[in-house]
Amino acid sequence: MNQNDNCPIATTLDVIGGKWKIHILCVLADGKMRTNEIKREIPNIAQKVL
Repeated sequence: MNQNDNCPIATTLDVIGGKWKIHILCVLADGKMRTNEIKREIPNIAQKVL
């Protein structure tokens, strides 16, 4: 069994970790957006990531 299996903080960081996930979640917190709208909000993000 992994040491982080019982740690909710570690599990959460595994799910939302990564370069762009937090940025995307913050942009989507205001509601639904189309891909191009997200791209306008986060200009450096690659289309492939979206």
